[in-house]
Amino acid sequence: MIASVNGPVLAPNLIVRTVRYAGTDEVNEGEPFVYDVAHGTAAKPDGRRHNSVKRPTASGEVFAGVATRHYPASGGDRQIEIAIPGSQGVRVRIAASVSLGGVIQFCHKASTGSKIFKAAGSPHALTALQIGDAIARQTVTYSADDPATHLVQADLPVAPLAAGVSES
Repeated sequence: MIASVNGPVLAPNLIVRTVRYAGTDEVNEGEPFVYDVAHGTAAKPDGRRHNSVKRPTASGEVFAGVATRHYPASGGDRQIEIAIPGSQGVRVRIAASVSLGGVIQFCHKASTGSKIFKAAGSPHALTALQIGDAIARQTVTYSADDPATHLVQADLPVAPLAAGVSES
């Protein structure tokens, strides 16, 4: 926590979890992750299903949260921290312009991989599969020339069901 007098006012309200990530690639702050539920026998409980994450690969996966900081490439499994749904003021990585209060969608697009992040209504709307959402808490005009605009302060709404899953 920031120790200054106004520190609590300026600090984000994050709900952080440490999870296992099996990838060896670089992880950037604000990138989305989904739970890796392919552990153990399908008919038996396995704690790894809610403690392991992976990059999104398809629609309907359960959104776990976004990375809270940068992690360099590594030689194997590692633990990373993610901000889970319910967090406020988390920085998310997008590739679109967004207005205050706008919906940001984390998506997977097979032709370009899982690192697609957009504002609702952007050109990827019909060709990418939605994984999760965030609500923008700042306005930013995206520029490919300015990496600082790739991170946007946002809230992660609590979503009890995976994208594309309906309750019956």
